[in-house]
Amino acid sequence: MQVIAVGTAEFTLGFELVGIKTHNFQKAEEIKALAKEPTGVIIIEEKMMGSFDEFDRKEFEDSIRPLFVVLSTRDSSENISKLIRKSIGIEI
Repeated sequence: MQVIAVGTAEFTLGFELVGIKTHNFQKAEEIKALAKEPTGVIIIEEKMMGSFDEFDRKEFEDSIRPLFVVLSTRDSSENISKLIRKSIGIEI
């Protein structure tokens, strides 16, 4: 399984430097096509996720394989708690 980062060039640059495959997609359909590949984790920029309609956001958030990890430039313990709950099934 591979890890892929999706977002703007500025967002994905660090991932590229450490060898993670990146894409600069802008449409939910492109990301859905990417999710059909053998991918374990898709890291997606928060502002990109916010630009999708509610149905697409919910589909990405509820996906288990691949797991969508939404990253932001601001700190949020709520996002981390949500990811932990989704991955291990309990709230810490």
